[in-house]
Amino acid sequence: MNRLQTLLAATDLSAHAERAARRAAILARSSGARLQLLHVLDERELAQLEAEAAFRSADLSHAWEDLARRELQALAQDLSQAHGVVVQPQACRGQPFEEIVAAALLCDLLVLGAQGQHALRDFFVGTTADRLARKAPCPLLVVRDRPAGPYERVLVPTDLGPHDEELVEAAMLVAPQASAVALHVAEFPFEGRLRLAGARPEDIDRHRAQAGVAAREHVQSVLERAGVPEGRVLVRIAHGDPARAVCDQALEMAADLVVMRKRSTSALGDWLLGSVTRHVMAQVHCDVLMLPAPDA
Repeated sequence: MNRLQTLLAATDLSAHAERAARRAAILARSSGARLQLLHVLDERELAQLEAEAAFRSADLSHAWEDLARRELQALAQDLSQAHGVVVQPQACRGQPFEEIVAAALLCDLLVLGAQGQHALRDFFVGTTADRLARKAPCPLLVVRDRPAGPYERVLVPTDLGPHDEELVEAAMLVAPQASAVALHVAEFPFEGRLRLAGARPEDIDRHRAQAGVAAREHVQSVLERAGVPEGRVLVRIAHGDPARAVCDQALEMAADLVVMRKRSTSALGDWLLGSVTRHVMAQVHCDVLMLPAPDA
């Protein structure tokens, strides 16, 4: 994410999708990017509705499409007037996932509401949002909160990988004025067994302290490579379960954005998203920016 030039906000015209569109408008204004507003009329839903005997005599598909286009145009005008940006609305018929992915290929950021036609807990059970979270060809911003302005508090979890600086750069790009925390969670999975095996507590504590120092040095080097001024981002090191630690830190600092990567660590790919990312997406109450996996 070197620069935001074209933003794509996908909307099903629900209230939650409107939040995402407004966040996209705020980002478009601050970055000078173009904003495209896309609504896809699901052909399968239209076909199912028209198949009902009570509606066979009515030309519902055209009426439905006309209504959607009017609502989309009204939303575009509202966003343009409220945020001072040019919005390009587009409505089309098709399968939402395929149409959104095709449009996202030409964009720098896809913005999506965390909840639309489906409940939040259904986000990761086969919905269009779930599939986009796993397969979006560009960075994906999942919006939960109604935006009041630019992001103010950003959390960037790092895993000491070779691409951590990209996470930091993305955070600085999307939230240039926000206070930021770079968090690394140091895992020590065999601590319990070592204690049972008779390892001295002071040796275990020393190992944890050494791991923490090494992690802090790595995160500091990541910030330097990303060109972040000294003191601009606070570095924190935690121990324990990564997903829980990220959620706890987000809650503690009242983060309004978490920046993560769709990296998988399981043998089966964990649906190409990663167990930590999936858990954080399901639990945090703020927006989440997900970058594609390095090999995507």
